[in-house]
Amino acid sequence: MLDPQAIRAVVFAGGGCRCFWQAGLWEEAGHALRPDAVASVSAGAAFACAALGGRTRAVLDAFKRRTAANPSNLHLRNVRGGGPLFPHYAMYRGTILETTTEQMLAALREGPQIHVMLAHAPLGWHPAVAAAVGLVAYRVERKVARRIRARWPLRLGYEPTMVRADTCANADELADLILQSSCVPPLMPLMRRGTRGVLDGALVDGVPVEQVAHLGPTLVLLSRHDDVIPTPPGVVAVRPSAPLPIKLWDYASPQRVQATFDQGRRDGELLARALEAGAPLPASLDVRA
Repeated sequence: MLDPQAIRAVVFAGGGCRCFWQAGLWEEAGHALRPDAVASVSAGAAFACAALGGRTRAVLDAFKRRTAANPSNLHLRNVRGGGPLFPHYAMYRGTILETTTEQMLAALREGPQIHVMLAHAPLGWHPAVAAAVGLVAYRVERKVARRIRARWPLRLGYEPTMVRADTCANADELADLILQSSCVPPLMPLMRRGTRGVLDGALVDGVPVEQVAHLGPTLVLLSRHDDVIPTPPGVVAVRPSAPLPIKLWDYASPQRVQATFDQGRRDGELLARALEAGAPLPASLDVRA
C-alpha cells in the first residue's frame, strides 16, 4: 500500500502521442503531488517537462495546430522533391521550441529534478546499423515477450544514460534532449549527444522506475490501458481506463490528440479523488475502478 501524501517520485513512461493521456491526467491530479524527482523517457520526457513547467495546455494547443495542418504521417510527395518523408521531427521540435519559455525553464530549475533517459548504442557500431538492430530487438521483444521494459537491447550492449532537464540553458537544449530521448529512425534523423549516437531511451527501459524509486513512494504513469509492470513495495502504477484513441506516432489528427488528453482528464479526476481522500493506494491502481 502507498500513502498518497508520501509520494516522493513520479515516472512518466514513454508512449509517443499516447502520452497526451499523461498530460490530461496531470492537469486534474498533479496539484495533489509534490515529488522530489521525476524519471521520464521518450515522449514521457516531453510531457514531464510540460507538466512540471506549467505548459501542458500550451503544448496541447500548439501540437493540435500542427496536426491540423499536416494531412498525413507519410509525405510521399517529397520523394521527388527531396524533403523529409516523415513530418515528425520538425513538428516535434517546433512544438517544443514554440512552447518553451524562460518562465518554464525557471520552473524546471526550481522544481523537482526531471531525469530523462537516453539509449547509447554499443561502441563502434555504425549509427544506422545500431538504430536498425536496436529497434528490431525492441519490437520483437515487445511482440514476443510482451514486455514494455526492454531487456534484449541491453543484452546486445545498448546502454542507458540519464540527463537532467533542469540543466538545459534554453529551449534549443531542451528540444535536443527530448528529441534524443525520442529518437526513432527513420521517423527521426540519426542523432548524437556529445560524441556518441543516441536512440529512444525506451529501447533500454520504457518505464525507468529504478532511477527514482529509491527516494521513496513512487507513482508511475503508464500510457496504454493494457500495460502491466511488476510493482515492488512502494510503487503504484496507473494506466488508462480504456484503449486510447491515438497511435504512437499519429501526427495527423488534432481530434485524436484532444480525445486522448480528455480521457486523461477523466481518469485524472478519479485519481485526484483517491489522492484527496487520503486513503492508501493499492500496488496497481486501475482507474477503471
